[in-house]
Amino acid sequence: MLLCFAEGRSGDRAWLIAHDLEPPTPAADPLLERRARHEPLAYILGTREFFGRSFRVGPGVLIPRHETEILVELALDLIDLHGVGRVLDLGTGSGCIAITLAAERPVSVTGVDISRAALEIARLNDTLGTVHWIEHDGIPARSFDLVVSNPPYISVHEKLSREVSEYEPAEALFAGDDALGFYKRIAEAATGCKRVAVEIGRGQHDAVAAIFAQQGWRLEQSRRDLSKVIRALAFYLP
Repeated sequence: MLLCFAEGRSGDRAWLIAHDLEPPTPAADPLLERRARHEPLAYILGTREFFGRSFRVGPGVLIPRHETEILVELALDLIDLHGVGRVLDLGTGSGCIAITLAAERPVSVTGVDISRAALEIARLNDTLGTVHWIEHDGIPARSFDLVVSNPPYISVHEKLSREVSEYEPAEALFAGDDALGFYKRIAEAATGCKRVAVEIGRGQHDAVAAIFAQQGWRLEQSRRDLSKVIRALAFYLP
């Protein structure tokens, strides 16, 4: 992928194979050196695919994961099932969730993040201007039918690969000692909304469900990823 990128033929592996006897362009050297230092491939290439679309990414912005597509699929089903019209993407990052929901369904989507750098990337990704972006720490004082969030859910004590720990923004990854702090904030702050869908980490299902139950939320759906790990939960207020 790096060789194709350096040759100006991103994704064209057939061309690379057909020219396998040619010496690689010197332009590939600094890219390979960056990768050898464990810099994420997405940061080097500047993009990451998510839900069939290409999104810009860069330092200071969490790289979209395929696991988060499970959350998007759940949100789309909730939109269809309940006639959702107003959606909030809390902690939007690159904007991949907000932009995807706006592209897949005729809904009004707002993307919120505390990071100005992340919002700059999100606005660049929103080429059609389909999302309303807000720099804010929490849920704005507006009415939403559905709050969707992929919050930080990693304990500060958990060891991560160098690609993640040394390059991706810590504020988008870590959530204190128990990794559950942001779920507590969402469960409390979203009580003016009708539904919430969140991504969770491995083994967090029961703990997160209990946090929302304490605020009166009821579990509506759960979704597993391809590894059979429960990856997303949906709650509603009766």
